[in-house]
Parts: sequence; C-alpha cells; structure tokens
Amino acid sequence: MGSGCAFCGSATGPFTRVEGLFDVLMCPRCQHDRGQQAGPYPAMTPEQMRASLKLLPTWVLAQKAAANRALVAAMRQRLADGHQVARMYQPDGLAWLEHQADVAEAIVTARQARQR
Repeated sequence: MGSGCAFCGSATGPFTRVEGLFDVLMCPRCQHDRGQQAGPYPAMTPEQMRASLKLLPTWVLAQKAAANRALVAAMRQRLADGHQVARMYQPDGLAWLEHQADVAEAIVTARQARQR
C-alpha cells in the first residue's frame, strides 16, 4: 500500500483505506467521484468541506476545531493504550476529523486577517 491516493496519485489526505484484492488508499475527491463512502464520515471533496464550514460563525469554527483536536488526541491515546474505540474513531475517522479541524482553523485565520 502506497503513501498516496492509488487512483489519482494525490499526496494530500486524509486517506481512507479501501480493502479489496489489494488494500489501497483513496483521497476524499476520488471517494466522492466514485461514490465511495469515507467510512463513517461523508465522502466530501475538500471544496465541499470548506464550503460547509464557511457557513458557520467564526466562534463556532474555533470551538469546533478545538473540540476535534481534543477528541483526536483522546482517541489516539485510547488506541495507543490498546482500548477498543468506535469505528468512527479508528485512524481513518481521526484523520478526517483532524483535516476538518485544519480547514476550520484556516478559515478562522483568514477571517481574522481580513478584519485587521
């Protein structure tokens, strides 16, 4: 299994592991284009995720990003300790939440820069 999307070659994640004859990684755009669900999370292109987050007020985005980061840290620790976690908190789901936090923080930063 490579380190990028097996369909388009993108190195930008988060990637979902698609199991079959050979396990491969698939980026959000290819998941969306092929109607593939991203595990427990919706298959959204980066543009769709950004557009949906832009609808939220800045203070909500900041809290959402902080909550996602805290949840990701807690679930990664649980996984590292050998505890079982729900499917949505497996590595693919955590990567999706982390990417969502990255996008939310970028929107907050851009909004704050415009206000100055």
